[in-house]
Amino acid sequence: MTGLSCAIISITRNYSDRMALGEQCKRYCKMKHLFRGTIKLVERALEKNDLELSKGLIKELGVEALKENGDWMLLFKERPVEAPK
Repeated sequence: MTGLSCAIISITRNYSDRMALGEQCKRYCKMKHLFRGTIKLVERALEKNDLELSKGLIKELGVEALKENGDWMLLFKERPVEAPK
């Protein structure tokens, strides 16, 4: 039973490292704060009928989301998933 527990822990750690779960969590938290802050700014701009500012904020948010997606793709390209040995 102890051997099985050690194997499961080892596989779980390996999977967590390969999938970069800690790094992904940090990135998602950063993006969550970015989206929440931008939403508040867009709402304020819309209350003032400033459509140009709203469009600009949404465009910049989209650019940041695309950059994040590209970073995510590069992260997994650098860390190919392998079968446990």
